[in-house]
Amino acid sequence: GPVFCILYCTDLKAARLALFMKRLAAFLQVNAAILFSSAISSDEGVAAIGDRSFPANVKVSQWPSSPEAQTYAQELVIQSGGVGIGVGLLFSFFMFWHLCCWGYCCQCFRCCCFKLSVTREGCCFQNACHKYWQLVAGIIVALSFIGLIFVYHNSQPMYGNIDDFFEGADIFLRDAEDFNCKGVVTKLLRNGSSLTELKASYGGVTGLLDLCSGNTTVGTFVKGSMVQMNDTFDAILFMIDTTQNILTALDQTVEKIEEAIVVSRDINVTVFKMLNQSRFIIQHLVDIYESDFAIGHIPLPLDIPTPDEEDFAMPYAAVYALGEANKTMRSVHTTLHKPIATDLGNKTRGSIHVNRNKITTDLVSVGDSILKQIDNLVKMEDDVKDYSEQAQSTKTIGQFAVTTLFSLTTIFLMVMFVGYCIRRNFMICFGAYSIFILFTWFAFIVGIFILLSMIFYDVCGCEGQYDAASCKTIRTLMKTNLDMNMTINDVEVSVAKSIDKLLLCPTRTDVSGNYIYSADSNFVDILGLISAFNFSKEVGKPKSQLLAAKPLLNADTMIQNATERLRLSKNLIARVSIGATYNFDIDGARYTRTKEGHSLGASTYYIKPEVSAYIISNNSLRLTELIGTNRQMGQSRNYLEAAKQRFNVSIESVVISLSNIQLALNNSRDAIDASALSLDDLVAFIMSINRYTPCGFLGRGYQNVVIGSFCEDVFSLFDNIVPGAIICMVSTILGFFIISIMADCVVFQREKTKQLLDARDARLQEEVELLGQPVISVAPSGKDPSSGLLLTESRDLNVHESDEKILSLAEMRTSGQGKNGSAASQSVQMVVRKVIKLSPIGERTATGKAPI
Repeated sequence: GPVFCILYCTDLKAARLALFMKRLAAFLQVNAAILFSSAISSDEGVAAIGDRSFPANVKVSQWPSSPEAQTYAQELVIQSGGVGIGVGLLFSFFMFWHLCCWGYCCQCFRCCCFKLSVTREGCCFQNACHKYWQLVAGIIVALSFIGLIFVYHNSQPMYGNIDDFFEGADIFLRDAEDFNCKGVVTKLLRNGSSLTELKASYGGVTGLLDLCSGNTTVGTFVKGSMVQMNDTFDAILFMIDTTQNILTALDQTVEKIEEAIVVSRDINVTVFKMLNQSRFIIQHLVDIYESDFAIGHIPLPLDIPTPDEEDFAMPYAAVYALGEANKTMRSVHTTLHKPIATDLGNKTRGSIHVNRNKITTDLVSVGDSILKQIDNLVKMEDDVKDYSEQAQSTKTIGQFAVTTLFSLTTIFLMVMFVGYCIRRNFMICFGAYSIFILFTWFAFIVGIFILLSMIFYDVCGCEGQYDAASCKTIRTLMKTNLDMNMTINDVEVSVAKSIDKLLLCPTRTDVSGNYIYSADSNFVDILGLISAFNFSKEVGKPKSQLLAAKPLLNADTMIQNATERLRLSKNLIARVSIGATYNFDIDGARYTRTKEGHSLGASTYYIKPEVSAYIISNNSLRLTELIGTNRQMGQSRNYLEAAKQRFNVSIESVVISLSNIQLALNNSRDAIDASALSLDDLVAFIMSINRYTPCGFLGRGYQNVVIGSFCEDVFSLFDNIVPGAIICMVSTILGFFIISIMADCVVFQREKTKQLLDARDARLQEEVELLGQPVISVAPSGKDPSSGLLLTESRDLNVHESDEKILSLAEMRTSGQGKNGSAASQSVQMVVRKVIKLSPIGERTATGKAPI
């Protein structure tokens, strides 16, 4: 404003003014080119201007009281021009006084160099400068339109960026769902089924986890962990149940030993019975033969089998050996009862049930969290889809909204320029007033865009490199403000400490898409959660109980001792043999036959022919008794042999039982070792969760959504619009001040101007125009042809615009120097004619003069 004021108040020559105008136009063109090219070529744009210190290490909740945040806010306000309001108010203030000084409010404000009489004398307001003014104004308006085009061009990717954002968010959500449980569960939830309904239909959490597919999903891992846990504990419980059978086998073995003792004693009784029977038979035979009974009819006394000392001693020895074996096995039972029944059957079993339930509860809780997370992710999918559809529904209007926002001042600037070109002062005034009213809001909008671009630039801290590793400030901001602590299985984890590794988590897969394990690419290792899945404590107690019972399951020595005694008893009983091969049936037949023959003719059975009837009677009675006793002794011998057989079978059974018991004890000890290893394997398997928790999808989502859409796309949108908006704003300011000054040209050209006549060629030295059209013609000096008046006086002509006008007579006197340089004063005669038709604007004759 002051520069142009000085310019207008100084009576510069037309040539110098033209040179100044050309240089000003060139300067504006160069500045516009620089702004435009720098806005296109710069990766950081206007937001990188200035030095600001973003308080990323201060929590957002502490910003109101933080000196760093306050300093940053001040820097933002200053560098964004007071968020545009300061710049808007400042230039609006200048615009107000500019309008006042140049008479847009009231002519009384025009004073000093702004007076109309002063500007009328300025050479820059002469008709010769019109083309320069028009060139400058045209360049300024063109710059404004260039800025507007630039705004429109850079606002067009907005909806494409919105699509990319929602698409990236949707991909991230689907990746997160597949990370948790890939397969049918997600599809069922997407189809409208609620999680509660699915649990009821598929058997709860475990049933739904059965539907999870994929080799590296958390749901697959949790289900696999539960299966392995159940298999491990079921095997241990089966082992414990099998070990309990040892006590049953011991009880049965003791019973069999006791039965063998009974049989042994029965054998001993049978031996004594056969002894009596043998003695009875021998005595009867001796008595018969002492009565001179002939030899050959019945057995001799010496032929009769008789128990010896060994037959009497062996059963007693066998009973003793069995008793010792029985005592030993009872001791074995007592020894094994505590580790088997109490330690394994009671304590270990109970510990397994308790810790199994705890591990199951923890795994089911993790599985339930997985399913809830999937349910929430599916709902978020729907939200993202709804937001995307809502955003796209505004595309028809929204894609022009930003451009429309910045086009108002350009439109009013164009109104001012057109008003100047067609000499319509009210259009210049209307445009100037409108720009004055709207400029503060326009500057505020520009300031908002500058402010947002600066904030996005500072928050992300990418400095033109839009990758997750380069954008450090936003990670620092997240780390500072993320107060998220997770507690999993009594292990508390701070996410903020690991936020860098999580957000930079790489994707490591083979050609088949299977996860390749590394410590820096999974949630568990990065967050230090491996201890949360260490169930060593839960399996430690049953494992220690198992291992503590193992050495107690050793009765090999006692079982071997009992086995030897059993085999000894078997050998002892085997030595009991009384008439094992003796044929008592033959003796019975001989006794029967002799009795019958003795009754018919006894004399033939004696050595002496005379035998008393008493002897015959007694021998007949003896033969009868021998028949019965022989039969009984044969039965006793058969019973003895059968008892020995039963004894042998019983002893062999007991020996086999003891061998099985010993084998079972050995197997139990091996099973305990295997169970301990299986518990270790279970712990190791659960701790292998880091093989099932790849975090690459989080790194991809962070790169695509946060860095790509938020830091790059949104920032670029604001930052690329700002240069065009600034060009519009600067052009508006320059155009406002310049074109509003140029309004005086319109005023002067709308007035009737006085023309000097060149008497020698009877032509005007200057054009006489009304509204740009020639309205009078002149004649040589002399008297008016019709009135004869001499034109010696001069006065202004007030002419009203019309298609047909009458100019009244006027007198004027020319003064000045002639072409020969001498002073001259000549009277001219003006012939006033009726104008039938106005000449077109700018029409010239062949000589370049206006028509006479």
